[in-house]
Amino acid sequence: MAQTTPRREAVRAAALGIGCGLLALTGVFSASGLLPADRWFGLCALGVALAALGLGATINPQAGAPTDAWVRRLRLTWLAASATGILFAIGWAGFDDREGLWRWFGLFGASFSVMTAYCMAMIHGCREELPGWSSRWTVPGVLSLALLTGVLWLNAISHIFDSPTPQVALLVVVVTFLAFYVKRKYWRLLDLMTNAPPAPEFAMHRRTAFLCLFVFPLLLTLIGMGKDPLLALSCTVLAALSATGGLIAERWLFLVEGPTVQLPPTPPEITESD
Repeated sequence: MAQTTPRREAVRAAALGIGCGLLALTGVFSASGLLPADRWFGLCALGVALAALGLGATINPQAGAPTDAWVRRLRLTWLAASATGILFAIGWAGFDDREGLWRWFGLFGASFSVMTAYCMAMIHGCREELPGWSSRWTVPGVLSLALLTGVLWLNAISHIFDSPTPQVALLVVVVTFLAFYVKRKYWRLLDLMTNAPPAPEFAMHRRTAFLCLFVFPLLLTLIGMGKDPLLALSCTVLAALSATGGLIAERWLFLVEGPTVQLPPTPPEITESD
């Protein structure tokens, strides 16, 4: 299969992360009774999540061991997440019921979504010959950003249906700081590996990701809290869209900058002559 451009791969990886995060959070919050029971709300939230998962399923990573093994795991977990997500949507939107067996479909969908995001991270994290990809912050970075973008979209959908959930808004704030901490650690580690600042193009994309992923969504969420419904709706939708653009920039940066990072050569050991 022909390889696609990093930009297209970044869009697909971002979609997969958003889908995993939104499906996982929808399943968990629904099971906890924190989301409205409206079937149209369920159809919208799960429809967006499943559509994003569908786009993300087209990712086309570079073939070769050990990547292929994680790609196979990704396909299996994606299939399980999509199937249980569809079943949950049938129960909630089709039968207007999210209790009993349908509730378990939502929770299983959440579990498989986390596994899918983990496998997506390990497709690159398993490449030990590329320290920019196999760092200890790769998996936490993917999981935290999936959680961040997922909760931002869930918050926006809640406002679209005029059913804001304080717990969701609070989670936006908490996860924003968590995801920024993880991402900053990753970027700092890359700079320590190379012992040099990032190239100008990479630095620009870091700024874009920082602003669109963390600063703008957090400010917009805080501005919209407790405000007029129309203003709150505008702020939350803009926050979700900003984070989506920021995640695409971050994924492109990860795909392009990561393979260029190499550890500095180790100086030869000086041995004492007799």
